[in-house]
Amino acid sequence: MKIRNIIFVLSCFFSGSVFAGETTGKVNLLYVHGYNDFILFSMISAQPGFASCAVTGRYAISTSTQQGKNIFSTILAAKAANLTITVSGKSTCTTHGDAEDISAIVVN
Repeated sequence: MKIRNIIFVLSCFFSGSVFAGETTGKVNLLYVHGYNDFILFSMISAQPGFASCAVTGRYAISTSTQQGKNIFSTILAAKAANLTITVSGKSTCTTHGDAEDISAIVVN
């Protein structure tokens, strides 16, 4: 019984990644705002997967960090070359309240 309780508690801590979004497809629209440091984009995908907070079906990144700039340049390159990418989300919407934060991007 004790092991069951431990497994339950651990699953509660690690369950956030289970609900994180993941989408494979091509970049559809890219939103670059002139008044802040975040970028929003949407994708063309047969089976999009988003966190429940991402009600707009978009992903968001902040370009205030080097990681965000790297992700943004990857998105731009994929859009320009019409490449398929896989985006893994963080299951959070802290960068922009209705778009999922990005954990990783894979160029397929």
